[in-house]
Amino acid sequence: MSGTTRHTEPIDVHLIAVREGETGPEVLLSRRAGTVYAAGCWHLPSGHLDGPYEDVAVALVRETREETGVRVDPDDVHAAVTVHHRAPSGSARVGFFFEVRRWNGTPKIMEPEVCDAMEWFPFDALPEPMVAYCRAGLDAYLAGARMAVHSQEPGDPIAYDPKADRLRLVRAAGSGGPLPGPAVEAFTERAVGRIAERIHAGPPPPVPGGPSVDTTSTTSTAQSWSDHYASGRDIKPLSDAETVIVRERLVPPVGREEPRALDVCCGTGELAGLLADLGYTVDGVDHAQGAIDRASAETGRPPVAYHCVDVTSGDLGPLAPADGFDLITIRRSLAHLGDRTRIVAELAGLLRPDGTLCVITPHADRFPQSLRGNCLDDPEIAVLTDGWEHAERVEAEDCTVVLLRGPGARPATYQEKLRPKAAAMAGVAVVVTNPHGQVLLGWNPSRTCWELPAGKVEPGEAFEATAVRELGEETGLRAAEERVVLLGTLCDDSHGMTRVTASLIIGCVQASRGGCTWTNGWSCGCPIRSHGDGCRKNRCWGSWTCRRRLPGSG
Repeated sequence: MSGTTRHTEPIDVHLIAVREGETGPEVLLSRRAGTVYAAGCWHLPSGHLDGPYEDVAVALVRETREETGVRVDPDDVHAAVTVHHRAPSGSARVGFFFEVRRWNGTPKIMEPEVCDAMEWFPFDALPEPMVAYCRAGLDAYLAGARMAVHSQEPGDPIAYDPKADRLRLVRAAGSGGPLPGPAVEAFTERAVGRIAERIHAGPPPPVPGGPSVDTTSTTSTAQSWSDHYASGRDIKPLSDAETVIVRERLVPPVGREEPRALDVCCGTGELAGLLADLGYTVDGVDHAQGAIDRASAETGRPPVAYHCVDVTSGDLGPLAPADGFDLITIRRSLAHLGDRTRIVAELAGLLRPDGTLCVITPHADRFPQSLRGNCLDDPEIAVLTDGWEHAERVEAEDCTVVLLRGPGARPATYQEKLRPKAAAMAGVAVVVTNPHGQVLLGWNPSRTCWELPAGKVEPGEAFEATAVRELGEETGLRAAEERVVLLGTLCDDSHGMTRVTASLIIGCVQASRGGCTWTNGWSCGCPIRSHGDGCRKNRCWGSWTCRRRLPGSG
């Protein structure tokens, strides 16, 4: 990194919904309208991440529902292409394009104030005008690319113009030159922060009272929770403080003949049973069949109707009475859901005008950092209460109880964000190999671990240029940008900020200082010493490591 300020860029997600038409595959496009950016141009349904704790796959599911009205199962979201885009104004962003071929519902205009048309088009007959950034993503997708760079120049039109086409496809691994095997790719993932063992060694540390939730896959999450309940385990039971709050503050409305309540993420039904005991007619929903089976088998409680429904993708509307629920509760679950803003809005739509939404959540200040992702903090609770006419907060030991009434009491206004707030740090990690298949590693004494050459993307810089620059700065090696090959793109979070890392391999390097020779563009295998002590940027470079003996690979 050449400066002291870390460059951040916004993240976009784009839906490539594909169906079979009369003449071949068709893609869904919408036309922007109103006072928004690029009004009158066609574009893919798209949007931005809804905060640092929403991943790109969950954001795609949420944006699809908000803009088209259709529901997409996260397991039907497939990575298509990643585009690093620079607009004519000079601002940059990273766009993740996803292919979806299955969904529930019929696409329709859900935001008429910013969209005046939505139609299917054959890929060989795309409409005009189309936003150039969107067209670049579609062209890269049709070309089978995994990554592309779209760097517009000042004065370029916003709409696609073939005479000013700035699209450049980034070569994928295997498209030329000798490349390392799967072991190197696996190590690259670990080296830039992706923990491969998470997939094979079971779930990460447990949440308060239950297994951890991976919001990128509701199917695997439902199965892990179902196994959790089927084995006889449960979540943390209601505390005395929670029970008192429920009994005192959630009593049924006076005079209501049959008050209705919905318990979302009900688990084995402890809270649902308490609500039924208070006099509510209760429906309980959970995405884990093991929980529903145990709740339905409980005896000695007032009757509750239980349903196996995933709140992130299922439709709760058929359960709601015509005039809405009097009470909806969600306990120890909301923080797990990556698209909770949408979910809270949907639950609000199921309430009576005078109904109550009760959220019981572990508070981040009362749990260790390892469980932070399963709790809400004060700013997140404040966001949760925004838009409600009445909001009340009550503390209950390790939890905070939030009572929300009067949904949608304030009129909503819409404004297009021409330049959204940066939502991610962009960086690269560089794999350098020699003819023997060995990988160049550097020892970082401050972290006491081996690392790949890596660094942050500078404003206006392409991933390949960053890889070449960081390699030179950190190891003293020179490489040509055209020899940079993409291995993959990783997305994780670091210190509350989403991090996007492009993993690349460089196959043609030269020593910038004496002491090494190079054969056919590849390192001869001798140690690299950029300075007399072999260190740059607090890292000691000079270890060519066999990929079968990578640190931490067993």
